[in-house]
Amino acid sequence: MDVEHGAGLGGWGRFGQRDRLVDGLLDYCRETKRNGQPLSQDPYIQSILVDIYIDSEVERLLGLRNWWMLNAGVPMVHEGLQYWLMEKLRWPRLAGHILRSLGPYAVTADPKWRPLQGALEYYQRLRFIIHAGGTAEVLKVIMARILGIGRVKW
Repeated sequence: MDVEHGAGLGGWGRFGQRDRLVDGLLDYCRETKRNGQPLSQDPYIQSILVDIYIDSEVERLLGLRNWWMLNAGVPMVHEGLQYWLMEKLRWPRLAGHILRSLGPYAVTADPKWRPLQGALEYYQRLRFIIHAGGTAEVLKVIMARILGIGRVKW
């Protein structure tokens, strides 16, 4: 089960660039004005963008660590599950952040109004499919057992 619920689903990590969707969203908020000022200048949206950036960077760093561990021959214990759990929890949170910051523009496919050529609308639909490989709770239980903090022994 560990292979299916961690390493086999991206838990081996990724070596690559930052999340292009997040970078595109940050650029969009810097360039798009609402009430005469860029979206990125609104304190509420700034707070959301900071959360989005931090989550994206943490996921990227976990992916790099796992990629390094795999390629360096370092045994992985819980790291694959940790990475997959981070991704699984981040996806719906990011979709919600995008919706809160852009409102209905985040869910439109209309070529006239859609930001980032429709990438955000596509993300809104795609990222609520989070049960592949088990729910977040299943991953937490498996990780707890691997770390020896699972079930209480009577």
